[in-house]
Amino acid sequence: MLRLLGSRMISKQESCHLVLGTPMVSCSHMFIKINLRNTKVRRVNLASVYNADEISESNKTPEERLRDGEMETNNNLEKMTILDLYGRRMEKCHWLTEYTFDLENHKHNFLTMSRYAFTKEFYAGNVCGGTQLIKKHTKNKYIVMFSPYLSSEEYVKNYG
Repeated sequence: MLRLLGSRMISKQESCHLVLGTPMVSCSHMFIKINLRNTKVRRVNLASVYNADEISESNKTPEERLRDGEMETNNNLEKMTILDLYGRRMEKCHWLTEYTFDLENHKHNFLTMSRYAFTKEFYAGNVCGGTQLIKKHTKNKYIVMFSPYLSSEEYVKNYG
């Protein structure tokens, strides 16, 4: 065992953890990693449906209905990241209700809220009715990590 650990002495506590296979340290926080480049392809091509009753009456698949001209494609649907939603945080359509928007805006003042504070407090929920909703984290043990490091000086390689 001493050869496996690189010829160093280990404490009794560390050897017990190694034998039992338990971690020496555990973290109760979750890490949120956000890419500032925001270049991930998120477009989704879906067929938009006009009436739910028409779907249940029709025996055709969505592909057949699209081919026959009974449905239109919607090319504007995309899954947004929290950075996209941060830019649209003042649009009430991205919140569950207007009351939720007003309540959170009163608490945090969205116009002056930093990107870090926003991502620590909220996340990008699922697409609901063609609009992606901003949702509040249920726990407050999050550490936000932005990558890559972007410099504010023009002549530096990572100028952002």
